[in-house]
Amino acid sequence: MGASILVMMTAAFGFGILALGLVTLVASLSGRDDRLIIVLAGIIVAGVFSALVSLVQYSADSEEPLPSIVFWLMGSFATAN
Repeated sequence: MGASILVMMTAAFGFGILALGLVTLVASLSGRDDRLIIVLAGIIVAGVFSALVSLVQYSADSEEPLPSIVFWLMGSFATAN
């Protein structure tokens, strides 16, 4: 993405807090205090963020950034730059 390490770490932390807030918001919309609702809300939010990652993969250039993204998501730092 061309950003510095500090920007990427800040963005990762911010999106983690955003995900936590969205899970809390979705769980509170049900009006019940149940652990199952929190788990289901987490699954919903994870699906939304997964769709956003897929959108980034779809819009990435297939020459260099796309393989780097795919290998990084699979757990390899070999092609990360």
